[in-house]
Amino acid sequence: MASTLKITLQEELSLEGVSYNGIRTKTISTIESVFKHIVSVTTAEGTILTFTDAGGDIATLDRDTVEYLRITNLDTTNFVVISLKDGSAAVAAVRLDAGRSLIIPTPNTTTEHPQFFVDDDAATHGTMLDIDTITADADTDTCKIEIFCAMNA
Repeated sequence: MASTLKITLQEELSLEGVSYNGIRTKTISTIESVFKHIVSVTTAEGTILTFTDAGGDIATLDRDTVEYLRITNLDTTNFVVISLKDGSAAVAAVRLDAGRSLIIPTPNTTTEHPQFFVDDDAATHGTMLDIDTITADADTDTCKIEIFCAMNA
């Protein structure tokens, strides 16, 4: 039986007496399983997640079932580089500072999976690439990150 995941992003800011508050909510009603894990990330790049067309072990997920994916840097000082990789040489990397989270966008349909663009020309978009692995590399010291992935199967 599927459960509903409710994601809420909330900003609260008052600047010179003017409120800039905002709240956005997304619900996903097809969640049947979850992967939540805290991982130690060293200063040597290491794979934290692998995606395949059919899930396998604990850190190998079926890419077609991913509905929501968040990575949070639990460190209070150091940043972590999160890299999204396909099966060839394409990489998209993000610096994830201490205490920050990265939400990997996933399609609104349950038949598609997380993908990304990599191109050397900012004015055009190449072909969307499947995410085959996600790696992490800590800046100057070992950090802990939290991975939360909700899936429809």
